[in-house]
Amino acid sequence: MTAIISLLEILLFCLGSTLLIYRPDVRISEAISLGLILAFLALSFIFQFVFLIGQPNLSFFLEGLILIWLFSKVKKK
Repeated sequence: MTAIISLLEILLFCLGSTLLIYRPDVRISEAISLGLILAFLALSFIFQFVFLIGQPNLSFFLEGLILIWLFSKVKKK
């Protein structure tokens, strides 16, 4: 079950990042590739930050906040 939740979270990050970057003047392939890169950079930054401060359980909270922010930006767009 944890693997499914983690996969869903990664997919949501990738989808939200792609939708955030996409504009009519940007090709869909560019938006997808940049969205994937941005999503994995964000996840990497979150994991490195929470492990450096010694609070790995904080990652779920930060990821949730970023997902909420990401989809609110997409909704406004």
